Amino acid sequence: MKTSTIVMVVACFFTLRKIEKQRESFEKYELFKLQRKID
Repeated sequence: MKTSTIVMVVACFFTLRKIEKQRESFEKYELFKLQRKID
């Protein structure tokens, strides 16, 4: 029981980290598009 809970917590943590990284790269891409429009 305890082990599976730890595994679930770790899995959730990694999923959140992955989502954060995807959001960061998406925001960078949006900024890049905006900068190109300005130029």
